[in-house]
Amino acid sequence: MGLKKLTKKNTIHMKFLSTTVATVIITVVICVASIIIYLEPLLSDIFRRDTQTAVKTSASQISYYLDEISTYSKDISFQPTIQNVYTTSHPHNTYAYYRLVMDAEDYLDQFVVLHDNLIWNILLLDPNGAPLETVSRYGNILKSELYKPYLSQDVSSGFTVPNQISMNLDQEKLDVVAYICNINSSSVPDTYLGKLVIFIKYKELIRPLQEFGDTCSLFLYNEQSQPLYPAGSTISRNDILYHDAAFQYNGTLHRTRDSYIFEADPGNTGWSLIGITPDQIARSGVFNIIRILFIIMILCSLLSILAVYITTNQLTKPLNSLIHAMKRVSEGERNVYVEIHSKDEIEELAQVFNHMIQDINTYTNELLYRDKKEFEMTLQMLMYQINPHFIYNTLNCIICLARKQKSSTIIDLTRVFISLLQHTLKTMPDTFTTVENEMAYTNNYVSILQYSYENVAPIVWNIEPGLLSCGIPHLILYPIVENSIFHGGLTENRPSSVSVSITTENDHVNICVSDNGHGMDHNTLMYLQSILNGNLSQKEHIGLVNVNNRLRLLYGEYAKLQIESRKGIGTSVSFLIEYKKLT
Repeated sequence: MGLKKLTKKNTIHMKFLSTTVATVIITVVICVASIIIYLEPLLSDIFRRDTQTAVKTSASQISYYLDEISTYSKDISFQPTIQNVYTTSHPHNTYAYYRLVMDAEDYLDQFVVLHDNLIWNILLLDPNGAPLETVSRYGNILKSELYKPYLSQDVSSGFTVPNQISMNLDQEKLDVVAYICNINSSSVPDTYLGKLVIFIKYKELIRPLQEFGDTCSLFLYNEQSQPLYPAGSTISRNDILYHDAAFQYNGTLHRTRDSYIFEADPGNTGWSLIGITPDQIARSGVFNIIRILFIIMILCSLLSILAVYITTNQLTKPLNSLIHAMKRVSEGERNVYVEIHSKDEIEELAQVFNHMIQDINTYTNELLYRDKKEFEMTLQMLMYQINPHFIYNTLNCIICLARKQKSSTIIDLTRVFISLLQHTLKTMPDTFTTVENEMAYTNNYVSILQYSYENVAPIVWNIEPGLLSCGIPHLILYPIVENSIFHGGLTENRPSSVSVSITTENDHVNICVSDNGHGMDHNTLMYLQSILNGNLSQKEHIGLVNVNNRLRLLYGEYAKLQIESRKGIGTSVSFLIEYKKLT
């Protein structure tokens, strides 16, 4: 019971697993705390640097578009076809003049087709700011207040803010940013000829900003600090950079109370790209990284616990088999063999256990064999004590009869004696006989006594039906009957009667030998009981002591003799034996 409780409460498997789980939890807590304390500032700095790099990258893409437009404008303005429109003298209403304008439009259309991903259209203006076109399409557009600052000869170039234009009323309006630059004479560089207007697709221009993401709000300003992105924004550049600024880092990073501000210049255009990241978003980005690291640690920890569980299960499974085998041995089972193939110390322990059980079985068998031999020798010695005793009594009777010269009676008595010797001497000490045979043997012995003593009455047998074939130790009744006859009244020449009762009691057989002799007082009965218990040396009552010892050897303590006696009334001796039917 104690081993069973110990196995349930304190298994190696649970100890190992609980220790591992505790270690993993402590490790995870320490790692998370370390990440928050030591890595959070580092990750925050990395996040800021990454955001700043992304703003610079977006600015570089915008700068690439602006440089590309600037290069296009120079290439276009110095093309002979374009120069001819301004340098060739033809009246404006003549065919030759329209021919030059048409050639210029065809050239510009080809250029637009080659760069239609970015450029929507290109327009030439004369020195007065009027469009050079065969069909009037842009006159009303250029009259807008938005374009007037760029039409002056003193303004060499510039980008307008986003606006919507269309060439006619039926055409869908398009968001564009116009780049307007001067066209000078290729032969006389300082001679002003007119203006070149390139309409840039606003969506294509700001595409790098739209692909940036939601972690940072971007603002794009032109060289006049006019907002270009987001469209319709009214927030000035100075309001962003210098409002509530706490410090400035490295010329491009501003820190306010609740946000980070990143600034980048798209090339040499005078434009400015500003990114604003709220401190909350920056922290959330850092904690997202920490959360991902925490999830990875948890998954790794769970995998580690699973691996430990599988490993400890493989280790404790053979141990449980070994413990189960030990329990079986502790419950009395001896044919136990443990088969473990773990190729480790547990397998070696199982082999030692098997050898130990084998040695125990060998030693136990030797003890059992030795006890059996001692048991047989003890029974044989007890039988040898009985045989000379009744032989002496029989011969004594023969001597008495011989004195009376009754030769025929001597012959009959001798025959009965021979029969007794045949049953006694040829029987092994541990042989059982039937109740019927034991009854016949005891009757023969009583008949011998009747030759010597006139007041010996026949035995009265009260046997329950079906018990004649019941097994009973050989020569177990006659010493008790003999004791009842001689100590019950034979020595006083008074009539005595002996009865033997054999009945069933549950799964046992109850045998009781009673006489109506003079009985024993209490002190004598206690004295006899002490002899039977071995407390006194057995110099007398050898027969009863012999029977009592044989019964205890054969059946155990429950079969020992039970004696009841009352002075002047009689004595009864009884015992219980296991019911065993002999065939």
